[in-house]
Amino acid sequence: MPRYVVAILTVLGSMFLLLSLLAPKGCDFVLDSPAPASGPKRLIWNLADGHEINRVGWPASVADDIWFLEGPLTVHLIFPGGEEGDVTFEKAQLRREGGQLRVVSLEFPAETIEQCYTRAAALAKQWKITDTTQLEDWHRTRGYSADQHAGYVALGRSDLPQPRGIQLRHAYLPKQPWGVSFGFGYVADPSSQPAP
Repeated sequence: MPRYVVAILTVLGSMFLLLSLLAPKGCDFVLDSPAPASGPKRLIWNLADGHEINRVGWPASVADDIWFLEGPLTVHLIFPGGEEGDVTFEKAQLRREGGQLRVVSLEFPAETIEQCYTRAAALAKQWKITDTTQLEDWHRTRGYSADQHAGYVALGRSDLPQPRGIQLRHAYLPKQPWGVSFGFGYVADPSSQPAP
């Protein structure tokens, strides 16, 4: 094996060891190992008992209140009440307020209208979003919402222990003009808000 390959592998191994030592203790952010070379990396976000940022492995190096992740990545989500499942996404945006997670948005690649519809319907079924009337109307009208606005429809549930939603939006790409995102969030503690 050439020396430069050995040197690169040594540096990568050292970086992995350093990162594993610096990871916050008690963090529910996990990479399964070994991950297949061709498949996405797998994360575990256990949000069943809280939504502190360490539960998603928020890096100390990200000082901003927004953390962007590039995929493809697969996350195993664990919600309150024992609900759990896997989602493979292309990009993610996580927003925090102090040490608490506020909003998580998982985005999927731009797709055709049929692919987008199939993905959104599967996400709705997986995550118990039972009222898909707007999705069905959007699909039937080929990308128009019930009120005839092109390019956007949203559906969700706020009555579950973990509120969540799905958005379909125009991606403005000629061959794959639609995009889907799946998200969930947390309401700020009213006692932590300043008085009006």
